[in-house]
Amino acid sequence: MTKNKGFNFYSLIKVLGNPWCIVPGILLGLYIGIFQKDTASMLTPFGNLYLELLKMCVLPLLFSAITMSVGRLIGSQDANKYVKRILIVFSIGLIGVSIIGVVVTLLTNPGGNLDDSSLTALGIIVNKSQLDLEVSLTGEIIEEVVEPEINLISFLFNLVPENIFASLSEGNALEILFFAIVFGVAMGYLKQSYKEDVFNILETIFKAS
Repeated sequence: MTKNKGFNFYSLIKVLGNPWCIVPGILLGLYIGIFQKDTASMLTPFGNLYLELLKMCVLPLLFSAITMSVGRLIGSQDANKYVKRILIVFSIGLIGVSIIGVVVTLLTNPGGNLDDSSLTALGIIVNKSQLDLEVSLTGEIIEEVVEPEINLISFLFNLVPENIFASLSEGNALEILFFAIVFGVAMGYLKQSYKEDVFNILETIFKAS
């Protein structure tokens, strides 16, 4: 019996999972969006479905990856060494990104061509999205109620979720991230027999996402 060399679904999935497929996908998307507008309109529902599927996987991926990584890092014998390296790299990266942001802002002056009403509306949108990773620029803009000014301390306190299940249902990514880090640290200090099953479940969720 000869081996079937026809269409193989799993081979197709493997090819599409290759990071190099992103480049031709972007180029093809640009071509269709610019030169084939009718085709782009027909493909819009599929694109929206793809984006919704990506958003659906973000929170399970975020929670499982952060909790599992932090827990195993804290539980390892070289935890102190790795934590110091992470803090150093994080600090350098944060400073570097801040410098780049300041330089780009000074050079490009974003929002300089907007009128006062547009700047006010944009400020309302940003303030309402300050504890989330996603800022929505669409939808109805409701006049902002004057609230006490939020400083760094109150911002950090607002990261602590009152109810993690409410944060999960609302998709509040920063609160979920904070809980995942704290939960991962707590898991790291448990005995191996207690935490291994949980880590296996989290790893399964991570790979499935």
